Amino acid sequence: MKVIKYAILLSLLLGFGCKKEAQQTQEVVEATLKDYSSLMQVESGKPVSVMLTSYSTTLIADGKEETRLRVAVTDSLGQEITTAQDSIQIFVTGSGSLKTETGDAFSYGKDSLGNSYAKAKLENGLFNLHFVAGTQPDKVKVEVKSGKLWPGAHEIHTIPAEFVYKTPTQDQLPKTTKPIDRMIGADVSWLPQLESKGRKFYEKGEEVDAMELLKMHGFNYIRLRVFVNPENEKGYSPKDGFCDLEHTISMAKRIKEAGMKFLLDFHYSDYWADPQQQNKPKAWEGLSF
Repeated sequence: MKVIKYAILLSLLLGFGCKKEAQQTQEVVEATLKDYSSLMQVESGKPVSVMLTSYSTTLIADGKEETRLRVAVTDSLGQEITTAQDSIQIFVTGSGSLKTETGDAFSYGKDSLGNSYAKAKLENGLFNLHFVAGTQPDKVKVEVKSGKLWPGAHEIHTIPAEFVYKTPTQDQLPKTTKPIDRMIGADVSWLPQLESKGRKFYEKGEEVDAMELLKMHGFNYIRLRVFVNPENEKGYSPKDGFCDLEHTISMAKRIKEAGMKFLLDFHYSDYWADPQQQNKPKAWEGLSF
C-alpha cells in the first residue's frame, strides 16, 4: 500500500515538474517573440496605395475552401496607416465569392463599366474578410480599390476538387543532427545586373569586390535565385536572362572563392512568385493552367 502511495505522490510531483517546466519554456518563447509590425505602421498620414494580403493563393474548387483577406492603406513609404477609415470597393473576377468575418452579407454596387463590387470601410486602418472558392477551377483576380489610391490585387488559383495533396512520410524526412552555424546572409542575385551597368562598390574610398565587402562585414551566407527561362518576354530579365543557370553558376563560384556558403532558391518558373499575378512559363506555351 505504501508503495502505491509513493508511486502516486511521485507521479504527481513529476507531472507538476513537467507542467512547470513546459510553462517556463512557453514563457521563455513568448518573451523572445517580438512584434515588429509597428515598424511598418504609422498612426496618421496621406494614403497612397491599397495593400491587399491573401493568406493563401491556391484553393480547392469545392465551393467550401476559403482564405482570409486583409486590407489596409499605406503611405508613400509603405507604412500602414492605423487610423485610416477609407471606403473600399472589392472586385472579384472569376469563380468564387466573398464573405465578411461576421457572416453578414455585403452591400454591392457597380462602377461606370458595369462591374460589380462589394462595399466596405476600413476600421482602425484594417478590413478583414474571406474569399470562398467556387466549384470551377479558375484563375481568380481579387482587386481592392479606394478612390484615386493605387489599387491592391491578388491572383488566387482554384484547382480541381479531386486534387490530392501529397504529404511526405516520416521515412522521407529522416532526422538529422547536422549542426547549422549562425547564418548572416543576403540575397545578391541582382549583383550581375548592377555590375553590367558599371556599378562599383567601395570601402573607405577604395574599390572592393562586392563579395569580399560582404564577408568583411560579417556575412557568411549568400542567397541566390535561379529561374527557368528568365530571358522570356514575361520573365524576370527579358532578353538579358539574368538569374539563369549560367549566371547563377558564375555567382556560386564567386561565393565559394570568397569563403562563404550559399543557399539556392529554385523558381520553377520564369518570374517571381508574385501573389498579384503568375505569368505562364515559356515551357508551358500552348498548355492551360
